[in-house]
Amino acid sequence: MKLFVDEAVGTIEALIGQAPAISLKEEQELSILSNIIPPIVLLKISVSGDVSASVMVALTPNLVTSLADMMLGEEDSSREDVTNDDLDAIKEIVSNIFGAISNSLSAQKEIPILSFNVEGVEYIGENKEVSLEKYSKMFVYNFQIADIKSFFMFVIDSKLEESIFCTCCSLSCSIFSFYSYCAIFCVYVSLS
Repeated sequence: MKLFVDEAVGTIEALIGQAPAISLKEEQELSILSNIIPPIVLLKISVSGDVSASVMVALTPNLVTSLADMMLGEEDSSREDVTNDDLDAIKEIVSNIFGAISNSLSAQKEIPILSFNVEGVEYIGENKEVSLEKYSKMFVYNFQIADIKSFFMFVIDSKLEESIFCTCCSLSCSIFSFYSYCAIFCVYVSLS
């Protein structure tokens, strides 16, 4: 997941002129009891290429509005009211992040080539529910830029989870950080 964080930091810095600090807070296996508590902004992303899968990014409303304001060169207003312009801005930011990830993955021969398409973005209000039943794993990240401290979630389905996490050994490496080392280790072990 290091690639995801690196590309998010680089893309946001390029778009707004400041680099955020992003760190993994927790990783969760999802179950029927898992949930995301609204209000939240959801971006649904399709994955194609070597695997067909689904991804979702969930951001707090104040993070969305703050990034949108900063992208437009305005001061952070820490608003909670998400407008269509805010949704368009966050869709562009997330599209750019996943475009950068796709470019990085396609440059490496030993890992799957994946393309990402942001299919939709929506604000989910307080009295609604977010269904996670088609997803298998969630990564929760702390996010800080300037005075903004927030978090966001990156949610993947089992198809993507199986394709990006090496299951050929007990290392359970992520292609986003250690897959090539795991492949070398697994080949070495199998030849021994």
